[in-house]
Amino acid sequence: MNNVVVHYRNGSLIKGTTNDIHKAKPMFHLAILNSKEQPKLVNVDELKAVFFVRSFEGEVQGGFGHLRDGDKQSAYGRKAELLFKDGEKVTGFVQAYHENEPMIMLVPERLQNNYRIYVNRTDVKNIYWL
Repeated sequence: MNNVVVHYRNGSLIKGTTNDIHKAKPMFHLAILNSKEQPKLVNVDELKAVFFVRSFEGEVQGGFGHLRDGDKQSAYGRKAELLFKDGEKVTGFVQAYHENEPMIMLVPERLQNNYRIYVNRTDVKNIYWL
């Protein structure tokens, strides 16, 4: 099971777990944290991004450092900065970029509580390859 924080386009977030998310699939199941309800089916079209997290409590003080200082390419993929339509930016390594998939998989440049991010392609204004 993957611990995830799901960020919706409307600004709301839901914490939970999933075991069937894939960047090429338009939907996945989310078991909401501390809920006894059945997992809910989440449509990727409603999302901004899905953050895979080590802990639901948030950042460890000081973080974990950097993956690859100065590298433009690594085993994690090609380095890029993604600019969201709302102005937020995230930098990391994009793995297996395919224009026809609904999500872009990004490994954050800085090792932190978020260890992987699936970004909704339609919520990205621009990708800058670094």
